[in-house]
Amino acid sequence: MAVIGFPKSKKKEEYRIALLPKELEKISKPENLWIVSGYGSHLGFSDSDYKRYGVKIVDDDKAYLSDIVCQPKLCSGDIPYLSKKQTIFGWTHLEPWWKLTKKLAELEDTVIGWELMYKDGKYVFERNSYISGEVGVKDAIERFKKIPDNIISHYGGIENLKIALIGNGNVGKGARYALKRLGASDSRIDIYNSKNVSDLWNSIEKYDIVINAASVKKDENGKYIYPLTREHMRKMKSGAVLLDLGMSIKYPIKTKSIEEPIKKFNEDKNLIYVNDHIPTLDPLRASKVISKAVSPYINLLLNDKMDETLRNAIIIDEGKINYDRLSY
Repeated sequence: MAVIGFPKSKKKEEYRIALLPKELEKISKPENLWIVSGYGSHLGFSDSDYKRYGVKIVDDDKAYLSDIVCQPKLCSGDIPYLSKKQTIFGWTHLEPWWKLTKKLAELEDTVIGWELMYKDGKYVFERNSYISGEVGVKDAIERFKKIPDNIISHYGGIENLKIALIGNGNVGKGARYALKRLGASDSRIDIYNSKNVSDLWNSIEKYDIVINAASVKKDENGKYIYPLTREHMRKMKSGAVLLDLGMSIKYPIKTKSIEEPIKKFNEDKNLIYVNDHIPTLDPLRASKVISKAVSPYINLLLNDKMDETLRNAIIIDEGKINYDRLSY
């Protein structure tokens, strides 16, 4: 019987958690869960809310001494706390973080990446992705309205603007829902996918708003295909804005924080919104959907079991890296 630890997030500005008290009703062996003191306090849940289901409340160091460490957003800040031959369970997106990947391999750890978890063809955390699209669009548009010299602040809204949306997956669907709630009509939203995104590259200058809600793809030779590059972005018309909800632009533009997610580019002619963990802007809602999605797999892992969903999400297996499964 495994022990699963739930430490505090070490990622800056990450407020989502993996397990809410309500889901503990579904856990077969709650006494084998080590949850750090104060785990849900920022969302209104006390240690007592967890303890009444039988979990153990521990300090942060002990939460990392478990067989399995459940950390929704793994980052380099977690590394000093990890031990050899543990299992890491959470979003990892290891492709751009080679030092982190290498260290996990040296520790002979096993990494199960939430980004690769699919069941019956559906992404296990699809509701979190939907929140990313919806909340990202709302946050970005409200911020653009307050900044002078862009097309949204000029018109005071998006009702009459021409919009390109790359991606019609969960993030894209959330983004489209938010756009319509904010006044955009279907007739003013052009949707692109991996098959026709080159049409956008050749006509990007006609759009007032460009939203990237797609992920990086690999072709049959393992080469990465990006939905947008800096070359495409240079063609955008003056005053137009870009939302990188998919965090998948080649040579990305980085911003300071979720409180400062907007930056100028193209010699200050355009603005871009970038936030690498948008759902944390609505942490309680996001934590609810994460907790509901993850609880069945917590039960499996507690009982030292794996189903196909978990097996297909193993990125590092006892130190052996599966390079085909590394992702952005």
